[in-house]
Amino acid sequence: MSDFGRKDLTEQVHDKVKPDSQKSYLEQAGDALSGAYDRVAAAVVPAENKSTSQSAADSLRGTNDGAKAEGNTLYDTVASGLTNVKDSLGLGSDTGRKSWTTEAKEELTPESQKSYLDKAKEGVTDTADKLAGGLQTDDSKSAGQATFDKLRREKDSA
Repeated sequence: MSDFGRKDLTEQVHDKVKPDSQKSYLEQAGDALSGAYDRVAAAVVPAENKSTSQSAADSLRGTNDGAKAEGNTLYDTVASGLTNVKDSLGLGSDTGRKSWTTEAKEELTPESQKSYLDKAKEGVTDTADKLAGGLQTDDSKSAGQATFDKLRREKDSA
């Protein structure tokens, strides 16, 4: 989900996770052009006119762009970006819920690099977090947690 005229957030994640070695030259060029357009759109639209999810994505992208110059890993970039997003928006995981940093790490780590134990733990903690999220109404959650849960429900129903 993204703001009107912006590149879809799930598409952005997919573009970043798929290695360039597995993309055609046309895909790589398309990623570069749409990424450049989206950076311009991020810069010219005032923060107060962006949705919470779009503000978060723009903050993550800024962190990622800076990390490339410093040679950080993708996980380091995401963890740092999520912290920046949470700090700048005053958001975070609610008490007793799975942290967003952990969620991001699990999403970005390829299944082939996870042990059976990691996969089992991820399944259990995801189920527990979904249950915890389902037991509360969105109005009783922090804005960030409510948005995260809403996005997860949309992804799960797609």
